[in-house]
Amino acid sequence: MIGQFLQPYQEVLGAADKWAEQNAQYAEKHKDPNRLPSPDPWQFLLDAPVVSAKSKEVFRAAQSQLGALCQLIHIAQGIATLNIDWYQESINARVKGDESRYCHAISKVANGHVIHARVQEHLRKQNNPESLKQMEHLWKKRRAQLVHRGYGKQINQPIPWPSWKQFRNHNGLPVVLVEWWVRCGADGVPGLMFWRNEALTKFLKLHLDQSNLNPPAIKKVRQQLGLLSVGDKKHFVWDVSIKNDGKGTREIKGCGRNGEQCFSGLVYPQKQVSSAVLLSVR
Repeated sequence: MIGQFLQPYQEVLGAADKWAEQNAQYAEKHKDPNRLPSPDPWQFLLDAPVVSAKSKEVFRAAQSQLGALCQLIHIAQGIATLNIDWYQESINARVKGDESRYCHAISKVANGHVIHARVQEHLRKQNNPESLKQMEHLWKKRRAQLVHRGYGKQINQPIPWPSWKQFRNHNGLPVVLVEWWVRCGADGVPGLMFWRNEALTKFLKLHLDQSNLNPPAIKKVRQQLGLLSVGDKKHFVWDVSIKNDGKGTREIKGCGRNGEQCFSGLVYPQKQVSSAVLLSVR
């Protein structure tokens, strides 16, 4: 579906990609603390006069995925939660000149990072005596905190950097929301940003095997991640029906507010999604 909105702007998509790539390279070269985990071509389209207001609403929602992904990465690193990103807090505090808030936030970042073997190895390679001294102090302090909380046996040694698969297994809802926000599965299933919250809840309750999920809980997580949906009372996917074939595969059908079917697809036991039909929205 995102492709249908991009179709009228084929002539400028190449320029958007090039612009985004150049900005990403510049941010990386200058170690911009606010740089995103991947290039952002959406801003080029949002600034383009030729793009319609309706399309800009879609592209703004798509752009919100990048910030949400950045927060997820920080959560995986142990320096953020759904409620607060301590790395971003440290940046904001420094910009405002709030030294007390900055020190508090950056200490949270240090505590989250120091337990990882990869971070400790990196600091040892730098062979800076002062940095090594600070690291050993933080590591001992963090270990003492974890022992006090009953986690000492799990942190006898620095832990490996978490894989995305491990993180996904323990954070199913926020990861699925972010990964499938623009494109859901493969072959054209509308991204979750096009779904009404109630329809989204029906799907995720079954897909994540979490029967206790409800619309307010999903809305809260979405808002905590900064994910923007498309539409308010005109969501493309207003409702869904899901039918199990008895073998684990489910057929999912989406409909608009008028009740007309807008897409159909299959949800496989391996948590894969593919569509059979996607109706035009333009």
